[in-house]
Parts: sequence; C-alpha cells; structure tokens
Amino acid sequence: MAPNIVPRDFFGTIMALVFLGFAAIATYEMRYKTTTLGLGDMMQDIVAASEFKEHGNVPLRQHYTGIAAVDEVLKFLVVAFMSGAGGWDKGIQVQQAHFLFSFLSIVAVQSVEAARPGNSLALVKL
Repeated sequence: MAPNIVPRDFFGTIMALVFLGFAAIATYEMRYKTTTLGLGDMMQDIVAASEFKEHGNVPLRQHYTGIAAVDEVLKFLVVAFMSGAGGWDKGIQVQQAHFLFSFLSIVAVQSVEAARPGNSLALVKL
C-alpha cells in the first residue's frame, strides 16, 4: 500500500527552494572554496611543523591516546578547531558554536534511542 503523498503548497515549495539554496551555498563554501584556498595544505603544514607559527609558535600536542593512527586523526581535528577554540578568528568561533549547538539534537536522539528497550542489544546502546 502506497503512503499518502500530499503535494506541497506554494509556501512549502518556496521553503524547499530556500533550503536547497542554502545547501548549495554551504556545499560551495565547505567543499570548493576550502580547496581553492588551500586550507588542507595549510593544515598539513601545521601538523608537519607541530606548531601554530602564525600565533606565536604555539606547540601542537603529539600524543592524545597513545595509538599512533588515532593520534594522527586527532591532530588534524585540533588544528581544524583551534582557530575558534583559541579565539583567533571570531567567524570560525561562531561557526563552531553553531555546529556544536546543532549537534546536540543528534546527541538527544541517540540518547532516547539508547534508552528504548528494543535497542538493548544494538550498537546505539553504547
């Protein structure tokens, strides 16, 4: 049996187009613009030098878990978030705050799903 599909009204169509427009802008800013600016290369240079030269030679911690592969990934995450967490760039700081606020809904859903009796043996229970 097919689900009941209700066609969008004019307002729903406009909102869907606005959402798609924002998604296109976000894709451009996050994927294409960062590639053209060479941000990945700058991050690689910071990880290789193990310090933030632009901000007074702040050293980059080398060991987080003791597992080399995990520590290498964590170094890139530290480099990616340091500008906002360190207060060096206000725009990035606001973007990171927005990301963390948005991520709370995912944590809330996972918490509810983990507490459901049907998921007692599922991986979400962890």
